[in-house]
Amino acid sequence: MKDVLNELMNRYGKKVRDAFYDQEGNFDLMIQIALNGKSFIGVDKHDTPLNEGDSLIFMILLTGG
Repeated sequence: MKDVLNELMNRYGKKVRDAFYDQEGNFDLMIQIALNGKSFIGVDKHDTPLNEGDSLIFMILLTGG
């Protein structure tokens, strides 16, 4: 999973880094990552190994009233 995030940042640069991480370098908790549409990968689980054919969905949590 970390490799995917790093590859996205290498390919698309600062815009992706700024979207995923805050100014202190912490992963933004408003971004949720779903693995194979079934389970969410927590911030502490970014070392989760991925298998060929796995899919990731990046979602931004929205709040409001």
